[in-house]
Amino acid sequence: MLRPHWSGAGEGVFFLRRDARGWQVNRRPAADEDVRRLLATLDRYIVTAFVDQAGYAANIYPYTANTLRVLTIGDGDGCFVAAVAHRFGSRRSGSIDNWHRGHGGLNAPIDRARGALGRAVTLRDDGRLIEHERHPDTGQAIEGVTIPGLERALAGLLDAARCLPEAPLIGWDMLMTDDGYSILEANSPPGISVWQVHAPLLRDPRVARFFAAPPSGRPEAGRYRDVAAVRRPCRTRRAGPGVSPRCRR
Repeated sequence: MLRPHWSGAGEGVFFLRRDARGWQVNRRPAADEDVRRLLATLDRYIVTAFVDQAGYAANIYPYTANTLRVLTIGDGDGCFVAAVAHRFGSRRSGSIDNWHRGHGGLNAPIDRARGALGRAVTLRDDGRLIEHERHPDTGQAIEGVTIPGLERALAGLLDAARCLPEAPLIGWDMLMTDDGYSILEANSPPGISVWQVHAPLLRDPRVARFFAAPPSGRPEAGRYRDVAAVRRPCRTRRAGPGVSPRCRR
């Protein structure tokens, strides 16, 4: 995988593969000269190995790496997982699971008590949320699917967060695999909409205390003092024509 260190939301990412049939760039055949020309244009890129995702995620949508976005917070009592969501790609999102407005990816909440996915949403161009019990392209169920090894993976992520005390607010991208998990990147400060669309972050008293009084000298936490004012978009169930949006504020 080739990715620039200067971008976000999957911008500028390329998937490069070679097998007996030749090269592929983003799953499309490419000649040797095409690959050379592409590599010659890249600036400030890093190269990482491709990781095969867990079976449950590949079954839902096999054409992108479907990642967990995990929010960790470090306060006076230590590090904790404040929120978890699971993203899935789609035909519209292309080679990545981009959930941002208009890009077509899906975003599902996770019930940690059950280790299971909730109902996913997509974010339309107009800011409305569309709910999906099943993946709209594959027809595979999303809601209720369990994630093997979830709590073990989150415990490992907390170990990583404790190694970064200078970043008390991190949004992690993590891929579940059949034999564990792989941490793809850490984002600090993170965007909050991926979790906030499912439930208000400040509903958790410990999260609310952190945002009300971020650690001294940590401006990134203060940047989100107005998190309580973030309004969640209207939701529309995919249940046929004539369905009215449901606004959850």
